[in-house]
Amino acid sequence: MALCVALLSSATHAAATDNFVGWGYDNFGQATTLGACAKISSGGQHTLALQSDGTVVAWGAGKINTGTWPELGQAMVPATLGTCTQISAGYAHCLAIQSGGVVVAWGAGKTNQTNGGATGLEFGQSIVPSTLGTCTQVAAGGAHSLALKSNATVVAWGNNGNGQITVPSTLGTCTQIAAGLYHSAAIKSTGLVIAWGNNGNGQSTVPSTLGTCTQIALGAYHTVALKSTGVVVCWGYNGYGQATVPATLGVCTQITSGGYHTVAIKNDGSIVAWGAGKTVQTNGGASSLEYGQSIVPSNIGVCSQITAGYYNTVALKANATLVAWGNNDYLQTTFPSNPGLCATISAGGYHTAALAVDASVSVWGYNFYGQSSVPANLGACVQVKAGFAHTVAIKSSGAVAAWGAGVTSQTNGGTSGLEYGQSIVPVNLGTCKQVSAGGSHTLALKSNLAVAAWGNNGNGQSTVPSSLGNCAEIAAGLYHSVAIKSGGVVVAWGNNSNGQTTVPSTLGNCTQIVAGAYHCAAIKDNGMVACWGYNANGQTTTPASLGVCSAIAAGGYHTVALKENGTVVAWGAGTTSQANGGSTNLEFGQCIMPTILVSAAEISAGYGHTVALRVSATPCLGDVDGSGEVDSGDVAIVILDFGVCVGCPTDLDESTQVDSADVALVLLFSGTCP
Repeated sequence: MALCVALLSSATHAAATDNFVGWGYDNFGQATTLGACAKISSGGQHTLALQSDGTVVAWGAGKINTGTWPELGQAMVPATLGTCTQISAGYAHCLAIQSGGVVVAWGAGKTNQTNGGATGLEFGQSIVPSTLGTCTQVAAGGAHSLALKSNATVVAWGNNGNGQITVPSTLGTCTQIAAGLYHSAAIKSTGLVIAWGNNGNGQSTVPSTLGTCTQIALGAYHTVALKSTGVVVCWGYNGYGQATVPATLGVCTQITSGGYHTVAIKNDGSIVAWGAGKTVQTNGGASSLEYGQSIVPSNIGVCSQITAGYYNTVALKANATLVAWGNNDYLQTTFPSNPGLCATISAGGYHTAALAVDASVSVWGYNFYGQSSVPANLGACVQVKAGFAHTVAIKSSGAVAAWGAGVTSQTNGGTSGLEYGQSIVPVNLGTCKQVSAGGSHTLALKSNLAVAAWGNNGNGQSTVPSSLGNCAEIAAGLYHSVAIKSGGVVVAWGNNSNGQTTVPSTLGNCTQIVAGAYHCAAIKDNGMVACWGYNANGQTTTPASLGVCSAIAAGGYHTVALKENGTVVAWGAGTTSQANGGSTNLEFGQCIMPTILVSAAEISAGYGHTVALRVSATPCLGDVDGSGEVDSGDVAIVILDFGVCVGCPTDLDESTQVDSADVALVLLFSGTCP
């Protein structure tokens, strides 16, 4: 912990960080993390979560948009979405309500085509009506959308092949809405349930004896209601027992419905599920539905929310963490990583690494080469860097550890073209101050300020110039290397096909250096940014209005800078977000700043994604009483809040638990807030 204290205090005091933000290419989840959750919603093969800070996270099918099922962009949360209050996941599209009440949609249905077009899902369900106005609820169905306006009236759009968007003229004001595969339902202000749309299995025929209800949920072809008494009633298709309520169910507080299964939370917080998925069979068995989605984990404990996807179930526990089970073909039940409160971050090729304030390392994203599998014996670290397909860390002892591609050294990199020994740390390396992971080589700045390099040397990138001498900083690119000498002079070596190792003669002394795929960027000693090398995507054309910067990062084909005021500016590839990266295969929106990123404390750029650490909402992390001082008074307040506490200002590490770790953070930042 002591080493982590030094690391943080040297970075900033007032600008303490408390949240990871990632954007751009996210096919392997490298730009996504998951913190404490407030709401959840599962769709066809994907899941949405509304985090406690109002940001939306998605995972499962649809991390890319290929134009074919199931990859239709439904898990690609718009970078400009901002904070939200409501979410709903449909079969292949999503709806969210922004903090101002505006509805945003993404995924399938961005166009309206005859019979749904080639995918059978393009019915305009993601085209929000321009006259919709502000709303309080949304519901995403098979290929249609519902919204409950602020005046309590219902609006629907999208597929109307079964009359599912033809809102009954007598509906009036409502309190809740729900969308199924081909039918819709609402609870009127009087508590009565009305359903419309497909009725092939009686799912839209509300039982005459139902009475008033507080909740409604729709499956593929069945309907579930929670009566005012807490009793659950189901009707419609019952081929898998999804409409047969267990006799011993008793009083419940919440219901949800998947494709062919039903789930309820009892008044004691326990979960009961019935219908398809009472067994787990290969490929879902004969029915293609048996994925265990109705087998509730025995140790799940008390839960506050549930949501059911077509073949899976997700529960939100009382401590704001998630549990999921059922089909996982598209990782819809595999949650994004939660690195906790991060001290530093590093974006690699298709993975991201973070060093938490407790000195532990988390890595997530693509893991084909083991680059995201943190060694079990790694222990506390002071630095971590992500390369193209490998990861390197400095342990608290100063020793270097590496994993991922390059754990062997093979001719021409072997069959993968990446096995150059870049993860084989030299036995005589000694202790180090810095590391940098490149395409298939590694650099280290030793404690004696000498530079060491190993791995691929096909372009001379691992041949350190004999005249280099002592250095202050290092950076590894795809096939080249660069360093700042102790006096501030920049030296580069390795591949020079685009002039990336030809340091400009007018550069002068620098304080920071970074290397992209085929370009370099530096911060001069006057705070100005200079770039050189490959520029086909504009990555070395520094914006004229950029001004003085405190940090820079170079991705594959884009460059990112952190200005002195905390704002982030990016240029190069990724100024637009296009399906599959567009014609260049590089346009993933990695240069489009997320709305939630108002101020950053750190930045890093990967091959096609960008990550940042947001500045804490509190002016000074640990100053929970707002006195301008982090002192014993703040410690006392934190101790009084010990226990489960979701969204509490005293939960400084956002673990949903106020405990000794939060006290440690107060002590870490003790002193006067600037």
